[in-house]
Amino acid sequence: MPQMPHIDKFSESQIEKVESCPYCKSDKNLPIFIENGFPYAQCESCTLIYLQRRVREEHLGLVYADDYHAEAPVLWLRHVAEGRLALFGRIPSGGRIHEDGAGVGAFVALCNQRGYRCSGNDVGKGAAEQAHKLFKTELFQGPLHSVGIHSSSLDAFASFNLLSHLYQPWQYLKDVNRLLRAGGRLLLRTGDRSGRFRNLRWGSWSAPEHTFHYTRHLLRDMLTSSGFKVKKIVPAFDSDYPYFLYDYSRIQDGSLRRRVTKLLCGGVIYGWNLLGFPKDDVFVIADKVGSVS
Repeated sequence: MPQMPHIDKFSESQIEKVESCPYCKSDKNLPIFIENGFPYAQCESCTLIYLQRRVREEHLGLVYADDYHAEAPVLWLRHVAEGRLALFGRIPSGGRIHEDGAGVGAFVALCNQRGYRCSGNDVGKGAAEQAHKLFKTELFQGPLHSVGIHSSSLDAFASFNLLSHLYQPWQYLKDVNRLLRAGGRLLLRTGDRSGRFRNLRWGSWSAPEHTFHYTRHLLRDMLTSSGFKVKKIVPAFDSDYPYFLYDYSRIQDGSLRRRVTKLLCGGVIYGWNLLGFPKDDVFVIADKVGSVS
């Protein structure tokens, strides 16, 4: 993933101040830390973690590099897609699925191979090109609202690693609600800053890319307010947590020590997943139970 830009890279006209909590409007907050010149704070009322200074939404193109979606091994991408599809549970045969922020298209391709009618979109030109190259999958290039999906036309909706990037995620969830049929299923993957994870890796939260961070309590509240019932929240099997070997193993110098560490790291992560221990990323499975205005 590309290095996030420092606040000095932007002009004052490209930066905006956030005076109160964007979700509950409370002005009571607790400063956490400053990353790349951007200060994070946590609302004392609703627990939302947010940037108190952030790049204006119309200038977000300056944050994301053309190579944002770095290539990964196709077999690994397919493995992750398999696990994510399994989390959906039962979807009607031939059901209509859409993935927002589809990346390089592995999940969309797998769903179509399994007989579902799946589409996807991503704002990145590079993502669409890689999806075609790696999986012969066509993605719509652009944000969700420009795709043209009819209301109440989807059986399932997927959004992985997107919620922290959005400027109005609570409105986004309401928009997704309108696209789903009654009883339709939503699958999200996002970070979890509940409990001890609030103090994890301070200074490495990808500011200004990640505008918001959430607790489980807040995720449930946002989804309930958007017409969903949370079925379950589970640790993300595709997360690299725990990180005590991961960062070291990522250094590519070809040494035996690095290779051994990489194997150990993979074993620790596998065991962590097998035991179902908590992680700082979670999957949220929720069903549409009501409509929103």
